Amino acid sequence: MAFASGAGKFECHADMAGVRVAVREPILGFVPGKNIYHNENADMSATGRVMAVSQRRNCTWIFDKTYPGGRTFRMADAFILETENPPDEGGFVTLEIRQKVGGGPIEKIRRPWTRTTRFTSSMSNNVDYVFHSLVFHLPRGVERHSYALLALDAERLLPPAAACGLEVDTGNPIHVTRGAEEPASLVFSNKAGRAIAFACDVTMSGPCGRDFSFPLSFSLKPGGVFRHPVGNVPLMGVWSVCAHVKAEGSAAKAWTSFARIPRHEATPQLPPGMFRIGINYHMRRYSPIDRKITLDALVASGAKIVRGVGATFATVCGKEGEYDWRSTDEALATLWERGIATDVGIWDTPRWAADERHRTNSNWLVWIRSFPRDGLYAEFAERLAARYGTKIAYYELGNEWDLESADRLTIDDGIAAQKMAYSAIKKSCPDAVVIPNGWACFGSDDAKVRQKGFHERLMTEAKGFYDFHPVHMHGPFPAFRREALRFLAMRKKLSIDVPWYANETAESTMFGNDEQVADCVWQKVLWSWAHGSRDFVWYNLRATGYDAGDWEQGYGLLTADFHPRASYAAFAALTSVFHGLAYERTLADDHDRALFVFSGRRGERPVKIVAGWDRAESTELDAETDAIGALSVDLYGNTSQMATAGGHVRWRLGKRPGCVVLDGARTVKIAKPDPRKPRTRPRVTLPATPWQSRKPDVVLDDVRQVVDLYKADPSRTYRLWHGPADLSARAWLTLADEALAVHVEVTDDVHVRPSGPNLGDSLKIALGDPAMPKSVFLWEGCGCYGLSVKREGSRTTYDAAIPLAAFGTDRCDAEKGTYAEVFVIESDGEGNDGWMSAEFR
Repeated sequence: MAFASGAGKFECHADMAGVRVAVREPILGFVPGKNIYHNENADMSATGRVMAVSQRRNCTWIFDKTYPGGRTFRMADAFILETENPPDEGGFVTLEIRQKVGGGPIEKIRRPWTRTTRFTSSMSNNVDYVFHSLVFHLPRGVERHSYALLALDAERLLPPAAACGLEVDTGNPIHVTRGAEEPASLVFSNKAGRAIAFACDVTMSGPCGRDFSFPLSFSLKPGGVFRHPVGNVPLMGVWSVCAHVKAEGSAAKAWTSFARIPRHEATPQLPPGMFRIGINYHMRRYSPIDRKITLDALVASGAKIVRGVGATFATVCGKEGEYDWRSTDEALATLWERGIATDVGIWDTPRWAADERHRTNSNWLVWIRSFPRDGLYAEFAERLAARYGTKIAYYELGNEWDLESADRLTIDDGIAAQKMAYSAIKKSCPDAVVIPNGWACFGSDDAKVRQKGFHERLMTEAKGFYDFHPVHMHGPFPAFRREALRFLAMRKKLSIDVPWYANETAESTMFGNDEQVADCVWQKVLWSWAHGSRDFVWYNLRATGYDAGDWEQGYGLLTADFHPRASYAAFAALTSVFHGLAYERTLADDHDRALFVFSGRRGERPVKIVAGWDRAESTELDAETDAIGALSVDLYGNTSQMATAGGHVRWRLGKRPGCVVLDGARTVKIAKPDPRKPRTRPRVTLPATPWQSRKPDVVLDDVRQVVDLYKADPSRTYRLWHGPADLSARAWLTLADEALAVHVEVTDDVHVRPSGPNLGDSLKIALGDPAMPKSVFLWEGCGCYGLSVKREGSRTTYDAAIPLAAFGTDRCDAEKGTYAEVFVIESDGEGNDGWMSAEFR
């Protein structure tokens, strides 16, 4: 079993029937803000990460899964709740644990309320669980009581080796080091209640395949720690640490990570018009300590603009007739003091300002997204701009209105709101920059759009009432580029001539694709910059939770427990290299290859940077330049000197993003790379032996084989791929006379019988000429090719014999070599969610 915690991760590899010790791990991070819902009988404040509660009568605390929420756990033998100043006697607490999948109440445990309340558990060891709620009951006759919530831990009986905790100390809570002056140390701890002697084989793995291994042995008392200095790591990027632990005949693994990044300090804000690279940041959702950590993480990343700190009508005017600017003043000032500009959300309607129909709705999203009554919003917007003026970089009206349902804000309301806000803000500050809400989609035929035409109508009918055109685009870079080109074509069609702005875009870190996301940071930022985006904001700074199977919780340059992902190291390197530069020109831009030139100054000398990548194959480049020196820089900021012989610099454009820095260069001439040759698909010889006698020809179980249709829709992350149990497959393709025998075994948690091709769970087989293969769909009930479909448990088996003529080929041609690809199409009941595919090789 494996368990993730704030002190790294461990995995047991031992005889569970042997010696065990009690090991405690935290399962909940107490963070005041959005994730904590309580009734009106309690008041909450926060000091550090402790929640102080003043409770009237009984109170239920329900913790959502995000910001940062609870950790998924297994095999909890007991739970331990720590509270400060519980009632003297007569109070009790009910703990509810829920199954992660399914969500129903699984176990409710009621115990007397003491300073240390222990809940014993009888849950299954083979199911994932999450914390759901705590219910605090005051003693009879006690109307009010104040106390503090300190911790909620899970306790397990585990092999002694699993009691070895592992963390890294870099001198800061975000686990980054910036060089020799900030050396790192590994910190081992004993999480058991008795002394244990540990023996460890430790491996540190860094960028470019750099590994270091060494043995360690130490004995620790309960709660004791052992430190081992690792010194100055030689390369920038993320370093993972794995310790193979042995103790008293048991074995376990423990992991942690840290990063070396370029040094960033707080510097003045970049002036308007210079390209700013930034991050979405949910400041108001964090405790005071977590807020300090995330602010430091922003500075350390080099971010120069932040989106997500709201100055909304609902935030400032919680009560009718009262304007309270204190929390907004503080939030904005803490960013401005660090040289970070702000994109501020200014919508959201307080309940008192909504009309009666919306105000009385029990769903808070209905009234907070509705149109305020009686022109109240214009008065607020005018006061807002008078107070902050051009200190706010962007006044942004709302968020993803095209995904909102019409009972919250109609298209006509949105257009009226845009005109009203723009006029009121410009009245107080003519130089203020006002933008519409960041659009989630473009093209009203998009299946994700709930209000068709909202984007196009507002941008057309409210022309003259906005200064920039913001848009959100998530997903991997190839999908981002494709959608961005559609977006730019739509702007041209609608004659929208104001600059555009990529103010929310990212890729979720899921299923071990950290390095792909790191590449995506450079690719999206540089491509957007080269195609006219005024600024760029990545989504987001910190992961909202610990669940590695939840796409929404996979967003974040930092993990929920403040460990840098590869994308954070890449972001810090990008901002270090390109800070203060200007885009100059594009040398290449196609599906696989990009090459851009940027220019500016470094100190007293000019500098030019040539940056790009070639995802398909490396490309030889030759730059003619007057540079006095040249550096090659990888996406983590590692540098190497390059020769400038005869005024030429030669290098190879690699699959991963990187750049060449030409110091002192005033000119640089680079021949455009040769046009990309058409991709040649592989020709294969299909086997003729029965499928039962060989391994699968195609295996689908990797995130890189997935095409998700809803990556850009944050409201529908539940429709995205969540691992092999959600969808995976094994396929066999066999030549049988003049037919292709197909046997496919699909693992699918929800099977939906389709009404036609591509309209439910189904298959597509592509075969034939590599330049233009033909496809055949197979779906339950199609009545063709002798198709047989059987469903047993979570497995669906397809058997069919498709005539080769259906693919425009015959046995003779197929035996010479053909192209073959298998697609498994996914639906869980709401239409096509996407598919997985792989070529026969």
